[in-house]
Amino acid sequence: MEPVTDIELVNRFLFYGREDGAYFATVTNGNNQIEKHTASINRLIRKGKGREVVDLIKQTSIEGRAPKQGPLLYALALCARCDDKLTKTAAYRSLIEVCRLPTHLFQFIKFAEEFSGETSGWGRAQRKAVSHWYNQPSFQKNPMKLLRLGSKYRRRHTFSHQDVIRLGHVKPEGPHSAFAIRYLAKGKENVDDIDTADGMISNAYLFVLALEKAKSCSLNDTSLLCQLIKDHELSHQHLPTTSLTSAEVWRSLIYTMPITALIRHLGKLSKLHLLDNESMEEVHVIGRLENVETLRFARIHPFTLLTAWNSYRRGHSGPKKRLTWTVNHKIADVLETAFYKSFASVEPIKKRILIAVDGSEAMMQPANGMNEVSARSTAVAIAFILAKMEDNTEVILVKEQSVPINLDQSDNLEVASQKFSINGSSDYCDPRKPMNWARENKMKFDAIVFFTASLAFNNNVNPSAAMRQYREELGIPRARLVNVGMASNEFTVTDQTDAYMLNVVGLDSNILTIISDFVRR
Repeated sequence: MEPVTDIELVNRFLFYGREDGAYFATVTNGNNQIEKHTASINRLIRKGKGREVVDLIKQTSIEGRAPKQGPLLYALALCARCDDKLTKTAAYRSLIEVCRLPTHLFQFIKFAEEFSGETSGWGRAQRKAVSHWYNQPSFQKNPMKLLRLGSKYRRRHTFSHQDVIRLGHVKPEGPHSAFAIRYLAKGKENVDDIDTADGMISNAYLFVLALEKAKSCSLNDTSLLCQLIKDHELSHQHLPTTSLTSAEVWRSLIYTMPITALIRHLGKLSKLHLLDNESMEEVHVIGRLENVETLRFARIHPFTLLTAWNSYRRGHSGPKKRLTWTVNHKIADVLETAFYKSFASVEPIKKRILIAVDGSEAMMQPANGMNEVSARSTAVAIAFILAKMEDNTEVILVKEQSVPINLDQSDNLEVASQKFSINGSSDYCDPRKPMNWARENKMKFDAIVFFTASLAFNNNVNPSAAMRQYREELGIPRARLVNVGMASNEFTVTDQTDAYMLNVVGLDSNILTIISDFVRR
């Protein structure tokens, strides 16, 4: 068995926020816990390999492969505040590539301050990097880009633009960035005297006027607010919180919001009766959801659409069904259609994969992270997606005897679910069974993905040993094992020292990205 290298441990941290080969979907680490999982970064810095760590952080961020930004920003801040000059320089030079949004910048600064401890003030390197962030080339060319981002994300992680610009001693390096920086630092009064003869600055000033008017609008000014949304493509983050109770305001937002936000707010829009039958908004929303290119460009994964479809057709969401709505069945149907169409835009893993689903009674519990949907139903849906994405898969239902499930490309999710509805189930599922089934049938797989209720295995059951036996007997030393615990927050690590084993605890929209990337690597 190949040992886990420090670079692989860093990779684990960037993807999962941990070094131990586990991804927690529904439990986030506090900073005191994260610290336990960055020993590999510190070792590499001490060995003079800190720049390799920074390069890996930057590459992972640029490629957009990590499911969450927090670990990347934590690792970059750790490198930026270390004692190694070359690592520190490389980290600060990577700030623009890794911190693409103000929220990322604010979180990076928050982490960096925590590493500084009692030290007061910012060092020259951090001030220079932050100043460069506000003066980056894309903002120099077009002040509207910084204005839109800055006004959309004004304050996060206890920092505001005003704080950061002051602490970073940010000095504008050109007229375009100067306009945006002056507004974000001190408000409209600070840009009233700027010469607007430049067309871009003139447009930026009109946008600032629109922002200021929107901020001062009350519920009695709905018509003005709607016109501002239409004319300047304002998002809901630009508007007063009180205005977001207005159906007319949301009616205007429907036509400007990104497709991801539109999908996320379908329940609220129905609650406000904006998607009633034959309405113009219904036609508009259906048109956008039917547009395959729109979904592909936004990189919306089939699992995201499946989650949206399941949520919308229930007619309620949130704790204690806080938000309820009347389901528009045409919207529900188009979400289902979009789900099936979205498979064409997903990059296949192109590996031989065994997908195993636990058939025990424990799988009837609700899945962690999926409201009111059982672990069994969710596992079947994910197995269905994987089988649709890949050309070389086998699917089994793991019971007293493992049963092969034949999923055809022509099957829809309802048909697939029926194929898993086999009578008889046990109270407990032995996690070694998928490997044993593959070994006994002499079937070679690049990866075995097992969906089960819990990863808290007892000491007498060792899926790691079963996986090693499978690898050895079939001559595939790098075959990977992914255990997905769908209804529990507990897990027993299969083998932390095995680079080809991964535990996933709970569910979120990143689960298939996590599995696909791990199997593909």
